[in-house]
Amino acid sequence: MRNKNVLFPAWVTNIGAVTTCLLILLYFRSQAEVMQRKRDIEEREDKQIVDVKYIEFFSVRLALDSTDESSFIEAKHGVMDGLPVDKSRETSSHSNSADTSITKSGNDSPMNAYEESDVKGDTERDESIDYNMEWEEFSEPKRIPCTSKYPAQHVVLLRTHRSGSGTIANIMYRYGDLNDLEFALPKQKSYDFYWPLNFNPSFVDKKYLNLTPPDLLINARYSPDTMTSFMSKDSYFVTIIRKPSSHFESVFNGYQIDTILGMYNVSDPLDEFLSKPRQYLLQYLKEKPRFDMNLNMAKNGQIFDLGLQHKYYNDPATIRKHINDLAEKIDLVMIMEYFDESLVLLKRELCWDLDDVVYFKLNQRSLEYKQLELTTQQEV
Repeated sequence: MRNKNVLFPAWVTNIGAVTTCLLILLYFRSQAEVMQRKRDIEEREDKQIVDVKYIEFFSVRLALDSTDESSFIEAKHGVMDGLPVDKSRETSSHSNSADTSITKSGNDSPMNAYEESDVKGDTERDESIDYNMEWEEFSEPKRIPCTSKYPAQHVVLLRTHRSGSGTIANIMYRYGDLNDLEFALPKQKSYDFYWPLNFNPSFVDKKYLNLTPPDLLINARYSPDTMTSFMSKDSYFVTIIRKPSSHFESVFNGYQIDTILGMYNVSDPLDEFLSKPRQYLLQYLKEKPRFDMNLNMAKNGQIFDLGLQHKYYNDPATIRKHINDLAEKIDLVMIMEYFDESLVLLKRELCWDLDDVVYFKLNQRSLEYKQLELTTQQEV
């Protein structure tokens, strides 16, 4: 007959014990989550009733009660733009003996460590901080408005060879033609007024001017006294220059200086000329009875176009004075390397329309005729 007190196997008993332990652990974990959730709710409620203006965050304060849409950020002792100052709160903080600079609700968070000294510091603005942090508030710098005398129609373009002045001249010819302006035209077929001579009013054909000053003088060599007396007093002077090393390379290859100097059968004429320029020029002057006018561009061609004579090239004082005079009398100096940006400036200064400065490039060499990369020694 079987025994009624037969025990369960040992492994069954062990499984029961493990299951009981897991249930107990799950119970305590759920209780802990409930308590943590309750504490979170209480903390949120506490933060809503605490009168906190700032949060200390790595020595930077963030405004909590700003009604503005953006977040204002400042250094520790700066001023919060857009935050109204509560005078009654400030007065009560000084009348009470206890520290009432901020209302607490039993929360010892570092957010509440806002001392009275910080309140006083709010009246001082740190000018080293950019308080305007909203992109929508950005506005372009104000430009001089176009008055009744604009758009400007009295313009003088000073010629500088191989610098993009041909393109600028084409823009101005078109503008004058479309607006029925009067041009200063040379007496004979010389569009640049007998360059390399300095401009003289005697070069202009007066029969086209009807005894009045012209509106546009284009592509003349700079001569301040004669130009000022010949043109209207409100004439706007414009010129364009470029990097000297690239300008010389353009002059040398564009005007075939090597051919003028008789540099035949030379693999690299530019480098050969730069190695001994004085020798080649003196040899040319001895052998040739007539001076080729393009050689005026072989040395400091841009400042020659702008009026400085060769005899002053070794006179630093005269060169400095001439450059200062140019800076004073020329209204706009364009830069060929920033051609489009310079045209924007020209358009704004003259109050022209954008269509007035649309252009096609003129007299530009193809890449195969350009010596694109000059060595440092060549540039020097």
